[in-house]
Amino acid sequence: EAGPRLRWHIGADDKGGRWRADFPVRAVLDLSDRLAYRGVSFEPRLTYERHPSGRWRYAASAGAIIGDARIADVVYGVDPAYATTDRPAYEARAGLIAWRLSTNATYDVTRAIRVFGYVRLDTVAGAANADSPLVRARTGVSGGLGISYTFRSSQKVAYD
Repeated sequence: EAGPRLRWHIGADDKGGRWRADFPVRAVLDLSDRLAYRGVSFEPRLTYERHPSGRWRYAASAGAIIGDARIADVVYGVDPAYATTDRPAYEARAGLIAWRLSTNATYDVTRAIRVFGYVRLDTVAGAANADSPLVRARTGVSGGLGISYTFRSSQKVAYD
């Protein structure tokens, strides 16, 4: 995906948290097909972030994924050539693709090492194509844990 994002820092609360809204518009490109254009998506999201201590950070967000007819067809469409008795042909429509709720937490072990985890809930409840034969479940949960290392230079850069 590639495209612009408008970010609005809404403000802080009295507990050290911050609210922000993101409004990304993305062109969806297919890496497996020489960056073929597959459509456009708009993914507005409201996020709350908090840094309760020097090493911990967490965030929670709620958003929507809205797509044009082209990307909706990639996700939900079934061309007549691929239709079967269990999977009838389906022409997808533009509109809401899914709702998304997520939360994540990070812990800075050192300046260079960070441990993180996330949980995400996606649902097609109310989506434009929730009745697609490709939809097997209305709601899905995913999550993960990871570790990252940031390489840092020990030299300072001087600008003239």
